[in-house]
Amino acid sequence: MIINNKVIFLKISFIENYPNNTKRKILKKLAKKVLNTELRKIGQDYSDIIIDKNGKKKLRNLSYHFSIAYSGNALVIALSDSNIGIDIEQNRYINIDNLKFFFNDKIIDNIDKSVNPIYELLKYWVVAESFGKYEGSGILELRNKNFINPDVITKEGLNIYLNKEVIFRILEIENFIISVCSKDIQSFQIYSTAI
Repeated sequence: MIINNKVIFLKISFIENYPNNTKRKILKKLAKKVLNTELRKIGQDYSDIIIDKNGKKKLRNLSYHFSIAYSGNALVIALSDSNIGIDIEQNRYINIDNLKFFFNDKIIDNIDKSVNPIYELLKYWVVAESFGKYEGSGILELRNKNFINPDVITKEGLNIYLNKEVIFRILEIENFIISVCSKDIQSFQIYSTAI
């Protein structure tokens, strides 16, 4: 069992100007090493990971859960005793018009009325991705699930309740927006480092 629920944030400064595909390869290798280190603490290793029918990586022993995400030159890993999903996006300029169709009209209205529409869209995007990873489904599959119910949205500190099933914790570390999705997690430790 995990003593604490964890979120590990790693920013790799020296790869910032590398091509995106090179960054991704480096981040994947680093994530695998970090995850393997954490798994060894509980007597397992990377070879104990299986891929389920939805393509979600998980341990054969379902008492331990993890989720991994990358953006820019950073990665995050969430580790928990409960099912968990995590996503990260670098706060940067993007063309948001191509991405709005993933969300319902009320959320699109919230994005359009925001002081910073790009930032607002990125928050909804990481929430959607973290929920997809929590459920083991892709973001395209989420469009029909109405996982964000605008009539349920409440905030309590960093916790955001967008439906009655799960909690989304929004974090901002440096220039990155992170969403952690879980049903059971009320708190976790955050480990952050730059290399």
